Amino acid sequence: MQVPATAPASDRRDAHALAERLGDLLRELILAPGADHLQLIEERRLSLTQVRALLLLASVDDRGLAVGAIAERIGLSPAATSRALDVLVRRRLASRREDAADRRCKRLTTTAAGRALSDRLLELRNAKLERFVAGLDPGSREALDAALRAIDRAREASP
Repeated sequence: MQVPATAPASDRRDAHALAERLGDLLRELILAPGADHLQLIEERRLSLTQVRALLLLASVDDRGLAVGAIAERIGLSPAATSRALDVLVRRRLASRREDAADRRCKRLTTTAAGRALSDRLLELRNAKLERFVAGLDPGSREALDAALRAIDRAREASP
């Protein structure tokens, strides 16, 4: 989904300008005053890595994930990921257990408290996005929907 380096310079400039505008919008939606999800993260004294790991764990089935799989999915070293997960376990937001097939492997899952926190973070984020979308005129909402559908199709088609 990247603009190839061999694309004409005008296409690369257009992609760069659009990426900057999209970044500005995302920054406004995520970081603007009233970003209740960020306030909750601050209140819980969670790092970005801890939040990413918690949201990932909450999105998988009850079998959970091994540290290596979590590290790969969030793009960090296993050591850094393990440190972040230790905090989640100490705060009882995640739990560790032996893998039934390989006792050397530990799998992590969210606890009820971890799932509740994850659900609340997503609820707060989605409420902010819903307020943004509700403020758009109907034509802009339709255009946004069409653009998101096209992006979904492109993502599904890419390897």
